[in-house]
Amino acid sequence: MNLHIHDHNATMLTERDVALLQWITRHGVVTAEHVAQRYFAGRSAAYRRLRKLIGLGLIRRDPTHYRAPFVIRVTSAGARVAAVGVGPADLHIAEVPHALALVTLAERLLAAHPGAVLITEREYRAAQLRARREGTRPRLGRIPDGVLQLAPEAGATRIAIELDLTDKRRYALSRVINAYSEAFDPRPEADGFGAVWWFVNPPAVMRVRAAVEHARAGDFITVTEWRP
Repeated sequence: MNLHIHDHNATMLTERDVALLQWITRHGVVTAEHVAQRYFAGRSAAYRRLRKLIGLGLIRRDPTHYRAPFVIRVTSAGARVAAVGVGPADLHIAEVPHALALVTLAERLLAAHPGAVLITEREYRAAQLRARREGTRPRLGRIPDGVLQLAPEAGATRIAIELDLTDKRRYALSRVINAYSEAFDPRPEADGFGAVWWFVNPPAVMRVRAAVEHARAGDFITVTEWRP
């Protein structure tokens, strides 16, 4: 399938281009390295295609931190082509490291769990807002950093994904644990979560695990070291 972009260049988009735009839109911000690893055999091919999409006005590159890679976002036009139910991401510099780490984590989880489906935080939040506008009852409570739906042969469990790059105080840990305790529901068809996978920096692992055990939530919350 080829899609035409009706601009002065009359340039065609391939299926891979559309898939790439959808993937960027779902995550909000990514790097060229992310794009190369997922969609291309090498960096050169990825950079050439990204330059083409920038020229078409479908994506943009933004500087962030000193010596950090530029981030890539879709424009309004790119989001319309993607048509995944979320718009272009705003750029909040302080949130970029977490957002990019989530892209890396998502790719690792999908590679480790064939057949699984990932719902990004942006998609999950947008679905909650749509449900509220339509008068249906959205699931209230904490918005996870992502939701991994395992394949049916793996149990079809809905897993809430949490990624912390900074240490949380004890009361903040308790709020997260309590929110997921209220949302716990092992049924695959339920709107809750059958498990929580919580990734934290190595120095915080023991403290977070202790908080989970203290709350007697260790049977469904798993705390794992996050290593970029």
